[in-house]
Amino acid sequence: MLDAAGGRVVVLAKTGEYESQYTAEAIKGATGLVVDEKAGKIYLIVGGRVLSIKY
Repeated sequence: MLDAAGGRVVVLAKTGEYESQYTAEAIKGATGLVVDEKAGKIYLIVGGRVLSIKY
């Protein structure tokens, strides 16, 4: 789950249970999020850039 205003990404299990969260100033203003489960990465669209978080 993307909380761009709060500058965080919340990771939920497929059952909807909370697993973890990532916070960073760079997440603020993100407009999109894609998860690649195989690679273990979260991709964020921030402005004209793509940022990644390894989870």
